[in-house]
Amino acid sequence: MSEPTGLLLAHRAMLRDLNRLTALLAGASAFPRKRAAAVAEYLEDLCDSIHHHHSAEDEVLWPVLERTAGPHVDLTELADDHAVLDPKLHGVRAGAAALRSTGTVPAALVAALTDLRDTLHEHIGDEERTIVPLIRRHVSDAQ
Repeated sequence: MSEPTGLLLAHRAMLRDLNRLTALLAGASAFPRKRAAAVAEYLEDLCDSIHHHHSAEDEVLWPVLERTAGPHVDLTELADDHAVLDPKLHGVRAGAAALRSTGTVPAALVAALTDLRDTLHEHIGDEERTIVPLIRRHVSDAQ
């Protein structure tokens, strides 16, 4: 059966970036414009990556799991988690735009990023406890 190494690596990278960026922004009030623009761009890229990741799970992985694992899988809670991610990502993107334009770290950005980080830590923990064993048991490399 399949080993979900790519999925696990993507999770580790997302969480590590979220931890680092949250700490960076919580500990700063402003950046020089060039650094503010670079941080804002990285935040936007991270949001794009997270959106792509959960969309791929919804559109590719979940259907494969539902076909192969059948009654062993209930993705309702994880799909519900995905539904709340886009508004959270939008909040981070809005904060990144404000950071880029002013150089000042908006409190709303720190709050949005902290919320996203905490949500994803919980969601990824749940996902890895439930989905990863199902992938290992029911999904072939070809699938």
